Amino acid sequence: MTAVFIAWGISAATLLAAAIVAGRFVRGQGRLGPSRLLGILIDDRGRFSLNRFQITVWTILVLSLVSGVYFGRLTGGTAEQAMNFDIPGELLAALGISVGSSAVAGAVKASKNATRPEAVAVSNAEDPPRLTQMLLREEGEQADKVIDVAKFQHFWITVFLAGAYAVLAGSAIRNAASVTDVALPGFSATFLTLFGISHAGYVAGKLPSPTGVPDGPTVLGEQNPEEVELNSRYAEKASRTRNPAGPGASVGAPTQPPMDDIPGSPEHDEDLAGDLAGDLDEDLDDLADATENDHLAEPTDNCPRPEDGPQDEPQDPTVVVTGDAPDSPQELVSVGGKTPTSQNEGV
Repeated sequence: MTAVFIAWGISAATLLAAAIVAGRFVRGQGRLGPSRLLGILIDDRGRFSLNRFQITVWTILVLSLVSGVYFGRLTGGTAEQAMNFDIPGELLAALGISVGSSAVAGAVKASKNATRPEAVAVSNAEDPPRLTQMLLREEGEQADKVIDVAKFQHFWITVFLAGAYAVLAGSAIRNAASVTDVALPGFSATFLTLFGISHAGYVAGKLPSPTGVPDGPTVLGEQNPEEVELNSRYAEKASRTRNPAGPGASVGAPTQPPMDDIPGSPEHDEDLAGDLAGDLDEDLDDLADATENDHLAEPTDNCPRPEDGPQDEPQDPTVVVTGDAPDSPQELVSVGGKTPTSQNEGV
């Protein structure tokens, strides 16, 4: 079983090293302290995130075990035997819960960033990230001052269950009859229920919106000035449109500008193309009008010059009367849109 343990250890070390290298590319690279080695745990607020911690722990644990069992079985058997083992349904369910809660928690945080940026604490060069942020509140006037109980519970349940499963897996590997008999162990459904309750409580704890403003930097202060101005302009415009009573009335104006106001978006490019096409049509119309006016201004035989003096009055239009027999109907052809009153008129 030594080969499986060695493969497991190498796989875990490789994944951990990859996480450290990936974390070096986060914003604020080069900072000293934990953020230099654990940058993968820093979220888009620049803070250490419990959400990222739990999914990173379970990813490294499960993938390293699968990889270790595979390479351990490969050294003692064939390639077909190496892949011929099952992953317990409880483990797959736990991994699914971890990924699902991570996605939901990220969506809640993104919504808070957009709807109330002035109340969400962030970290920057003046207030660098620290590991204790994984357990502290991050919104309202108590941000970074008090422990978030939902986070505290979720952190310790994650550490306990991940550690317990690592010990269970080690025991299963050690007690296997041969290398080809090594497989990932399952665990009680009771612990899976505890795991699910912990994640549900963690996500639910992110839904309330504490009042007040943090003492330190916030999402609003870290936004791009142009983005802040654009959001403000759009909110004011939406308030005037949706509030006939005036901008002073309280409404839930959108905080995100329309896509056609954002340079580089497909909607903006399409709107810009439409404006350019409209301008081109107007220019072509102006050019056509100018050309027609120039043509009408040119003197012709039928359009006398002013210096030619007054002209004679135009003659009556010529009317041709045709008829083959006295009792046949006459066909009148008028020139100039005028029909004579008698046959002899205008002949």
